[in-house]
Amino acid sequence: MINIDYKNCNAECIIDIGDKNYLGKGYGTEAMKLLLNYSFLEMNLNRVYLRAISFNDRDIKLYEK
Repeated sequence: MINIDYKNCNAECIIDIGDKNYLGKGYGTEAMKLLLNYSFLEMNLNRVYLRAISFNDRDIKLYEK
């Protein structure tokens, strides 16, 4: 999480799996689920947003889940 705004209860989310050997194994999906659960249930945020580069199909598929 970056750019956490406690006053307005929102934050920006980023996930980076740097080692290409771990891509396509579900780690990004699991990380996103854990991050969102923590954000909403523990941090009491109301909104989590992200940015995606239009040509990064892998990220966009994850975010659409």
